[in-house]
Amino acid sequence: MVTGPQISLKNISLSFGKEPVFEKLNLLIHPRDRIALVGRNGSGKSTLLKVLQGLVVQDDGERMVSKRLSIGYMEQDPNLSKYTTLFDYVYSGVSESNLHLIEMIGRNLGIDLEVYVSESSGGERRRAALTKLIAGDHDLMLLDEPTNHLDVEAIEWLETELKNSSKSFVIISHDRTFLSNLTNDTVWIDRGKARRCSVGFGGFE
Repeated sequence: MVTGPQISLKNISLSFGKEPVFEKLNLLIHPRDRIALVGRNGSGKSTLLKVLQGLVVQDDGERMVSKRLSIGYMEQDPNLSKYTTLFDYVYSGVSESNLHLIEMIGRNLGIDLEVYVSESSGGERRRAALTKLIAGDHDLMLLDEPTNHLDVEAIEWLETELKNSSKSFVIISHDRTFLSNLTNDTVWIDRGKARRCSVGFGGFE
């Protein structure tokens, strides 16, 4: 059982070309943290999730991850090109003990997983990515706009599922009600730094 931070970012700096994204950014994520990641459009929220996942490597600073930590990541535009059907994608990487969850989760999110990837919409691919994330056996979940393309019933189901979960998660969302109902901490991304506060989502787009 992890007793310290699951992930620690210390003095993270990152630039794309000449454009700085983060400068000496610090962030700790602990077990059972439920964090709303907010900031203006273009502030680097999605990039920060990729740094947490390890998909983007910082230019400077240190990313420390606790031993045996499993991180699940749902991105806004998942690449499913190497899979034939949405089910093939969701099935990959999910432990056999959790395979029975796939059909149930897909049904609650309103998606037909037998659809061919080549014929799927962006919304269907996002819901498939969310299905895979929820079915996965992860300690920490990173969710980038998970409620996009979901109807009210699916959003309510997802909210209940996350609320009853023992996992920690970081969520980017423009749905303030969703964030308010689920999260107990807010991290603001502003001018390349992360600022933590306990309540409130004002000041983001």
